[in-house]
Amino acid sequence: MLFRSIVKAAAYLAKASQDATPAPDVVAHAAPTDQPRVNTGQAERISETLKAAESYIRAGWNTFPGKRGNHDRRDKEPKTGWFWKKDKLTLADAPKYFGNDQHNVLIALGENSGNLTDIDLDWPEAAAAADIIFNDFPSFGRSGKARSHRLAICVNIKTQKYLLPQSLAIHPKIVAQQDHKVCIAEIRGSGAYTVFPGSEHQTGEKIEWTNVGADNIGSIPLVETAPMLKKMGLLSFVAFGMRFFPAVGARCDFMMAVAGALAHAGYDATTIQQTVQCIGAFNQDEGDNGTWRVAADRVADKIDKGKEVTGLPTLIKILGFGDDV
Repeated sequence: MLFRSIVKAAAYLAKASQDATPAPDVVAHAAPTDQPRVNTGQAERISETLKAAESYIRAGWNTFPGKRGNHDRRDKEPKTGWFWKKDKLTLADAPKYFGNDQHNVLIALGENSGNLTDIDLDWPEAAAAADIIFNDFPSFGRSGKARSHRLAICVNIKTQKYLLPQSLAIHPKIVAQQDHKVCIAEIRGSGAYTVFPGSEHQTGEKIEWTNVGADNIGSIPLVETAPMLKKMGLLSFVAFGMRFFPAVGARCDFMMAVAGALAHAGYDATTIQQTVQCIGAFNQDEGDNGTWRVAADRVADKIDKGKEVTGLPTLIKILGFGDDV
């Protein structure tokens, strides 16, 4: 059950990010500003792809070449003949594969790269929610899908997709989406890899850091596993609320139910108000005079006193979903 699993997984929200500590020195020293240039002895253009690949290798990340220029899904695959779980690329060999921007730069995640973890934000709503929940995590993406990845250092993360029930794949608010219809987001660790900045998407768009000055290897935070997974659950819940925000007439009840669900899960008033405002703002409706009045400061007290507060059952009813949600 999507909502039940999300709320069960989440123990607290955006404030968990405050517990994150700076990335270990093993990666902090390799910020893009320190990336070495290729010493070719000629006044020629320096390969941006090679510079990126070298910085990742120096950070201790398992870096390898991927297909490029096919303009199809093969651009996410390793170079033909490259066994990424076994083959290792050295700094000396990097120019051979990246010196002419001929390959994409792929990074093995998890234990092979110092517990590097990728938060893959498939829905645009997930990327918007991450601006609040994972706002201190460096991000990258492409012009057609900005801030679609956030990075952290997190031990023992197993790759997990945050999915809607398959029955919702034909919902009018889902069916129009071309890719990742029922996958809101994915957290990726050992056993997975990601196409990194320095690469080119199948559309021809460059994959780049969102803010080169702030988003880089050295800014990746170290995060405990449990808080990370709880925040992923919350992100999925918020993204879902953004996507299924109802028409005028049902919005007040919807927001009250969202607030109640979060209160039942133990969130404080500040977090509850921040969340409903985030959902409303994404849908260009910030409530009366810019505030959704959901009694965020009283709803938890009502629950403590045994009073009735709307929550997940009401939310599901408002949206007209079946019992499989």
